[in-house]
Amino acid sequence: GTWSMQPEALEMSVQRQSSLTHLMAGGYLIMFIYTIIMLGKLNTLEVRLYLTISGIISIGMGLIIAIGLSSLLGYPYTPIHAILPSLCLGIGIDDMFVIAQCWSNMQKDPLNAGLSLPDRMGIALKHAGVSVTATSLTDVFAFGVGAVTQM
Repeated sequence: GTWSMQPEALEMSVQRQSSLTHLMAGGYLIMFIYTIIMLGKLNTLEVRLYLTISGIISIGMGLIIAIGLSSLLGYPYTPIHAILPSLCLGIGIDDMFVIAQCWSNMQKDPLNAGLSLPDRMGIALKHAGVSVTATSLTDVFAFGVGAVTQM
């Protein structure tokens, strides 16, 4: 009776997971291409392929660390965790766009023309840091409220 259904149910679960993995990989690919196009400003001179690669890799590393720490603390992996990669990708790419825009704004300012590269990077990151910190704090607050809310 019920034992004969288990292999079929397991196979369906594996097929569903495989389908979701393909969708997630496709979503990451679309975001990767979108990020290259938008950060590169649609010209061949300002293609920021390595920036996009390093940004997405850092998002992936953060996700791996978060899942590892959660597992270490004994939190179980539940189906709701399947949305975490997409959520982390969106939040991480947002910060990458903020930093890139601050860099662009800093380079357009004539006061920064004679500065060294480390000084220009410092100015850009000083301005971007405010926005990144504000969005990160609001994300932590929103997720904290979501974590303690009963549904």
